[in-house]
Amino acid sequence: MLDKCLTSFKAPWNWDGRLSVLQSRVLDSTGYVQPTIQEIGAHRGIHPYAFVQHHNGIQSWAVTEKGEVSNVIAS
Repeated sequence: MLDKCLTSFKAPWNWDGRLSVLQSRVLDSTGYVQPTIQEIGAHRGIHPYAFVQHHNGIQSWAVTEKGEVSNVIAS
């Protein structure tokens, strides 16, 4: 494991053609668990959808029925 770096990974997943949202969460060498966007909003006292950048919350990716992928904010 390398601290403070992007790490590629693979996870087995059989897509069934329906709309899906994929997420991954990290744990660093100190035991810190990556927060959700909702947790960051609660900690900062702001609505979680008020910010769209400059946070380390879990990133969500939607896969549409057509197989198109886009970054989304999942609730």
